[in-house]
Amino acid sequence: MVYEPRDYTALVVITHNAAAVAFPGDGVTRYQVEGLGLKVGVQVKPERTGLVDLPDKGDTRDAWYNYAVNQPEVDVASLDDMTRAQLIAAFSGEEPAEEVVLTPPAHNAKKADWVAYAIRREPALTEEDANKLTREELIARYDTGGTLDQEESQGLQRVPVVDPDADGQPKQK
Repeated sequence: MVYEPRDYTALVVITHNAAAVAFPGDGVTRYQVEGLGLKVGVQVKPERTGLVDLPDKGDTRDAWYNYAVNQPEVDVASLDDMTRAQLIAAFSGEEPAEEVVLTPPAHNAKKADWVAYAIRREPALTEEDANKLTREELIARYDTGGTLDQEESQGLQRVPVVDPDADGQPKQK
């Protein structure tokens, strides 16, 4: 009988329907990993290259992480802190491109500005789906600088009040 080349090696006992499928050190096929939803780097380690296709340069960090974790002899723990650009540089053989830092619009910016920012932050998000969200939802989801307080989320403005214990100058409340 001819066996397929070993795709992965089990790191722990792999079970399915309460039966052991593989023990540590046993060979595991790509189809078993996919079918059983096994975690590469945790339950199995790759034994050869070519198990996952090289992602495009425009693909997400998750796609590059998945590619990287499926390469033999990779320290999975070291991948967790790597940026998308670092993963591309390490696994595509090219110099890392400069990371683009996106600055969120001001809280009082138009909804269209927040929609455009959300699409740049999350390329899988369509303009139609982004437009279904309110401006406040976009801010809450994509603003890295904080969240709205209750007054701002209701569209209310803060009014200066005079503190009688102070020097008589208006104070923000």
